[in-house]
Amino acid sequence: ILSLHAGGVGYYPVSQFVHVDVGPVRQWTYGTAHND
Repeated sequence: ILSLHAGGVGYYPVSQFVHVDVGPVRQWTYGTAHND
């Protein structure tokens, strides 16, 4: 998993998935997304 936590961008090469989070920095868990 390659991610840039400060920018809220993550790339998951196994699933060819990219997420972009434009909100506050959050904790991301593979396969799920949730606010703390």
